[in-house]
Amino acid sequence: MRGLMSPVVARDTVASDQLVYPWPFPLGSAIEISCGQDEVAVMCPAWAVGDRLGPGRHNWQSPDPSKPVAVYFVLTGPVQVPFAMKVEFPLPAIGHNVTLHAKGSVLVRVADPGMLIAQFVGLPFDRVND
Repeated sequence: MRGLMSPVVARDTVASDQLVYPWPFPLGSAIEISCGQDEVAVMCPAWAVGDRLGPGRHNWQSPDPSKPVAVYFVLTGPVQVPFAMKVEFPLPAIGHNVTLHAKGSVLVRVADPGMLIAQFVGLPFDRVND
C-alpha cells in the first residue's frame, strides 16, 4: 500500500519571469521538487544553502527533519531585470548639485544559484526580486 503523496513543489506560473521564486508555503522534511529547463532549486534546510537540484523531478529528504526547509527556484537562463537609479554630485567648477536619473533594464544570467541564495537565505523574501 502506498503512502499519501505530497504535492509537487514547483515554480508558480505567475512567477515564470522572476529571477528568484521563493516557495511561500511550509514544507515537510521529504518533498518532491520539479524544476524547469532553465532552473535550479536551491534547498535550504535549517537556514543554510544545501543541495542544488537541476531540471527534472527530484525526491529530496531534509538532513535534519526538526528544522525548517526553504526552497528557492532560480532561473539560470537570461532574465531581463529592470533598474532605476539616481546619482547626485556637485559640479566642481560651479558647485551646483547635479542629479542624474537612469532607468532601464539589463539582461542577467545567474552563474552560481547557491551563491546568490546565500546572500539572503533566512531573510524575509517579500521583495526578493525588487
